Amino acid sequence: MRRRPEKRPRTWAELRRRVLEEDYFDVSEMKRRRQMAHRMQYAPWLMAVAVALLVPNVLLRGFSWQIGVMLALITYGSVASYRLGVRWERRWTELIREKEL
Repeated sequence: MRRRPEKRPRTWAELRRRVLEEDYFDVSEMKRRRQMAHRMQYAPWLMAVAVALLVPNVLLRGFSWQIGVMLALITYGSVASYRLGVRWERRWTELIREKEL
């Protein structure tokens, strides 16, 4: 009878346990994931790009509710992405330290 492959970890605690106990990831893979989390912190720069692209439109047509909604969504997404990136970078850094000990 064939063994079913193990499912991917669903929680951070389960992933952490599998990395430390079962060598689920090697250190280079964890560093790659930490770098991807760090890149998420660049999202607030989207705000500057969005404002630069919207200013000519606002000057020509005036401010409308659609532009306001668009700016609100971009702001929310940028802040959420930044916070998520900070959290995951911190988690991967701690896990790399534990793994290298």
